[in-house]
Amino acid sequence: MPLQKLHRNPAELDSLNLYASLGAGHRDSRRLDDPERVQEFISRVRDGVSASLSRPSTVYGWHAQNFFGALVAALDGVQMLKEEDAGTAYYAGTKIKIPDWSLILGDGRRLLVEVKSVGPKDTLKGLKISTGEVEGITRYATMMGCEAYLATYWSGMNMWSLVPLRKLAAAPGRKNIMLPVKSAMMWSEMSILGDRMLGVVPPLRLVIYPSNEVGKNQVINGEVNFTIAKVEKWCGNQLMQTKVENDLVMFLLLHSDWEEQEQVVLSEDGSRLESFGWTASPPARDPHQNFAVVGSLSSLYSSLYLSMTAHSGSVTSLAREPEVGMLPRLVPPGFRSPRLPLWHFIVSPQAEDSLGVVLDDATS
Repeated sequence: MPLQKLHRNPAELDSLNLYASLGAGHRDSRRLDDPERVQEFISRVRDGVSASLSRPSTVYGWHAQNFFGALVAALDGVQMLKEEDAGTAYYAGTKIKIPDWSLILGDGRRLLVEVKSVGPKDTLKGLKISTGEVEGITRYATMMGCEAYLATYWSGMNMWSLVPLRKLAAAPGRKNIMLPVKSAMMWSEMSILGDRMLGVVPPLRLVIYPSNEVGKNQVINGEVNFTIAKVEKWCGNQLMQTKVENDLVMFLLLHSDWEEQEQVVLSEDGSRLESFGWTASPPARDPHQNFAVVGSLSSLYSSLYLSMTAHSGSVTSLAREPEVGMLPRLVPPGFRSPRLPLWHFIVSPQAEDSLGVVLDDATS
């Protein structure tokens, strides 16, 4: 059964809850709707937003958190997805850390997921996370009867990893744990969310043909004014025919990391445009197989999400309403096509026989 959003009114309910939270520690005899009291609240919110936006780590943290939520909703491989780190909480005992999301998988497993991101410059260094944070999340997960996980977006590789927090341990006295990208990918369980890698027959092509309207398609000073008559999408040497085939090939063309080459075809005398388009090919290909991996669903979706929320490496939107179930619609279960054969690779970690211990040697 596909996910559906639980509708609520954040503009009213969340703002009212924030209004109550910011005033909870103050005795104020004024009416709740007193204009001056409301204006003071708005000023505090404005100052808080400005302070948060001035800290890049906060901005990227919020973006990554919402990014992961949108990805899980697009994969539509869970029973429930809920923001966990929200609202008031009280606890007894040793300090806890509330992670970002709670998930219920299709098999009923309950997960709590903390989301992090690693910038391109730090890919080889890995992700640094404090031992205290890991311990706090683990304590909270134990109290809630859930499994704790760490989701990391490796922006330099445009890849996600989902690692059980039990894999991270530090020697006594260490303040930080370092998760190398190699270990993150080796231990990743993204497949439990519905993620998988796709293989197709290369290349992928988009060809646009202009109409033959009188007075158009004339090449003048390197420019052409034309009306589109037909658009074709190809996979290998097969022309796509159905909507599912065309939509999937277009999605792959736009969001894979294959190398693109523009192609413009002019008439023999160079005076008219015959067609133009793009061809995407894998940067390297095994000559012994007739397909190539075009990417994982999570990486392909990440390219799409970033195109809507970031520009030139800067965040332009902290969140984007996810299109729930988008990826299963692009690749329907049981999809078969003689023109568009697909190879599906579900990548899972090896069975664990011991906990992984990854230390930050630079910090003690």
